[in-house]
Amino acid sequence: MKMIVIGSPGSGKTYLSQIICQRLDLPCLHLDVIWHDMDYSSQAEERFGQLLFEFMQGHERWLIDGNFQNSLAIRLAEADHVVWLKRPRVFNLLRVLKRSLLFAFSSSSRPEMPKTFKESLDRDYLTFLAFVWQFSKSYPAMEKQLQSYDGKVSVLRSKKEMDAFLTSLTSLATD
Repeated sequence: MKMIVIGSPGSGKTYLSQIICQRLDLPCLHLDVIWHDMDYSSQAEERFGQLLFEFMQGHERWLIDGNFQNSLAIRLAEADHVVWLKRPRVFNLLRVLKRSLLFAFSSSSRPEMPKTFKESLDRDYLTFLAFVWQFSKSYPAMEKQLQSYDGKVSVLRSKKEMDAFLTSLTSLATD
């Protein structure tokens, strides 16, 4: 199985991905972890793509967690299943704020993030919060890319739907 988990920041992508990877014993790549360990330059974008490609080619089965629309087509070409978390934007924004507050007090609240990752209440962070709030505007572009996708797409809008999806994991792994 090759799976992609996409959705707004704060929607629970990493949380869900960690559970799926544990239950199905899948190698897991969190795109945010790679990106936030870089200097955000054009060379970093190139290196990001290289690391993504190496991960995908280096494993027969995998899960990749993250949006990064510039690389979505590459991931879709290889994936069997896409999980799209479409949670309400207020929920996503509150989760991001909570996550940031917890991280400010203890970096161990996000152990998957690189040691170099920092968050500050600055203009960049406020821009990020606006991005979270406006994330649903990116749906049409994502939906357009998914139109040509031949694999299975699971759209999860609530905790109840996430729980039902997790319950169905065993049958998904054998499909």
